[in-house]
Amino acid sequence: ILTTIVDKDGKPQEDPESAAGLLEHFWAPVFQEKTIDPEEALKVMPFIPKAPPGIQWKLDRMMFREIISRPREGAPGPDGIPYSAWRLAGFDLMDVLFDAYDAFVSGEALPDGFNECLLVFIPKGDEAGDRGTVARAPGLTRPISLSNTASKFFALAVNRPLAQVAQVSVHPRQRGFVGGRSITDNVIEIEGFAQSYAIAEAEDPAILLFDIKAAFPSLAHFWFWVVLIRMGVPKAVIAAINALYRRGVAVVVLFGARWGSFPRSSAASAKDPRPRVPSSLC
Repeated sequence: ILTTIVDKDGKPQEDPESAAGLLEHFWAPVFQEKTIDPEEALKVMPFIPKAPPGIQWKLDRMMFREIISRPREGAPGPDGIPYSAWRLAGFDLMDVLFDAYDAFVSGEALPDGFNECLLVFIPKGDEAGDRGTVARAPGLTRPISLSNTASKFFALAVNRPLAQVAQVSVHPRQRGFVGGRSITDNVIEIEGFAQSYAIAEAEDPAILLFDIKAAFPSLAHFWFWVVLIRMGVPKAVIAAINALYRRGVAVVVLFGARWGSFPRSSAASAKDPRPRVPSSLC
């Protein structure tokens, strides 16, 4: 468990507010809107696959109940309601949430604060002194967004048909985050190549590993919309995904307390929930 944050000089911050300020200063830019180069994007357009036919893009009542009823673990968001509360509440309350989801994917706006989350930080890796004080620089922490479980259910419902699309459209080399595939296969494959090169006494073999600050917040949402439109994903689904990121606010949580917040921007403005993509990229 993270117990303190160190500044650029390696000095631990005794004041929790100052420590939270360092985290916000480092991570806020990572969660901001990213731009893309339209000319370079055009070069990639021919390689984007189309979504297969026959996808049920909008879940029915029974499918939505199934999502809520599935046992899950995870910390709740700002409202403090865990997954189990919805699961044990019974069908009547599940159906209230389904009706809200049904209205949402039909174009109804989300209520204020729906996209607010708690942003907690866990230390990256292990260090020799971690048995005492666990101290990390902001860049050596991993931000975890804790959204309300109602918001997560909406996201899971929107993601379910997209997951089916991913299984047939994502390249076989991409093994993580695709149903039926395991990222562990990458580790086994790398080890196998390493052993074969060692046995063959290859000259100057190497393994290059890259670490992104935070993979999904680093994604250019504008590019995300371009790909989905090019794939033929229905506009209502794209608008729903975009709405789940509009007016997003991350509340920094450190040492069990909340210390300020910053926006999580997306490609669309707060006034217009539709991502505006040039026709040349569609």
